[in-house]
Amino acid sequence: MHKNITLLTIFLVVGLFGLAAQAKSLTTTAAQDFHLHQAADKIKHQQLAYAWGDLAYVVCKQPNHYIALQQMLTLAPQINKNQEMSAYFEKAIQQFPTDAILHALYATFLNNTGDQPASQKHFELALSLDPKLPNNYLPKIVLDSKK
Repeated sequence: MHKNITLLTIFLVVGLFGLAAQAKSLTTTAAQDFHLHQAADKIKHQQLAYAWGDLAYVVCKQPNHYIALQQMLTLAPQINKNQEMSAYFEKAIQQFPTDAILHALYATFLNNTGDQPASQKHFELALSLDPKLPNNYLPKIVLDSKK
């Protein structure tokens, strides 16, 4: 009987930890959605630096969040945040080195900042990781070379 109670206690504790982790995941997602919505609203009202803050929050919580990174790509040159953007990408790639879309986004950023050799390297890496990479992540130059 004592053994059964101990096993039941273990299952309850493990189950509670699982529920807590799931609740935290949902909370994080809700917070990310909130900040994405706030960023979109701030961009619409030309509050770009504040929008950057909301997007940075999302990327700090999930470094390979494609939507936030894409929005940051357009904001970075407008508010002189290219160096900070580069740091976000480097952190994300360090954590997710096999993420093809992340490499494609970083390649786009590098291309936009004029670093064509590094850009080409990351585009090639992205395509080697996922040869069927959706075309919306690839610039026209790369799409033409795939034909």
